[in-house]
This record gives sequence, structure tokens and C-alpha cells, in this order.
Amino acid sequence: MKYWFGDDDTIALFIARKYCQIANLDGLFFDSAEELLEAVSAVNNGTLGIPDLIVLDLYMWTIETEQVVTVPFFVQFIEKHNITLVIISASIDKGDEERVESLPYVHSFFTKPLTKRLLEKILTCTS
Repeated sequence: MKYWFGDDDTIALFIARKYCQIANLDGLFFDSAEELLEAVSAVNNGTLGIPDLIVLDLYMWTIETEQVVTVPFFVQFIEKHNITLVIISASIDKGDEERVESLPYVHSFFTKPLTKRLLEKILTCTS
């Protein structure tokens, strides 16, 4: 399984990398929206493989102050390639969860902190 993990929280990204190393999983990790969107462009250009799963922090913002999860060409990419998109967030606001769950291209929403058990649960979303 190919997966991408996007989070501008360096601690969450570090934890994700460590858990994935322990589990012998190899994925791509992005600490900025711009890097993640560049990877989408690379897939569209044929220079990078399509991921099966993208785990994305809800509040990962672009320079233009858009949440990545709502950037039109990102949404089109998810839908075109039938990629499983999982949103994670430290937010405990029920409104955030409801808004994310209303997006038809989002598979699941999970609340941080990222733990080994949560990562295992996320990685089974494509099964």
C-alpha cells in the first residue's frame, strides 16, 4: 500500500514517521500544503505514483489560506484516482467533525493524538 501523510505539526509528523518505521511501512510525509500539492502535480505529470491512502491534517493550510481538503484540484485528484482520504485533527469541535464527514470524498475523520492504535486503524481504512 502506498500512502501519504500531510501534517504541518512537526510532532505529529515525527510520531507518524516513527510508527511507520516500526511497522516497516514506507510512505511519503509532507510538512507543508505546498509540498503535498506539488506531489499531486507530480502524480498528474506521471513522475510519482498514485497513493492508495492520504492522511491529512484538517488544518493544513495553503499560502492562499485555503484548507488543502477543499482545494479544487486536490479534491478532483482524490475523486479521479479513488484515493482513500482520512482526515485527522486535534480539534474536538463537533462542527469540524460534522463538516468533514459531510464531504463525500472523505473516508474517515479521527481525532489526534496519533497513537500506534490509531495509526493501525487509519491504515486499515483501505481494506
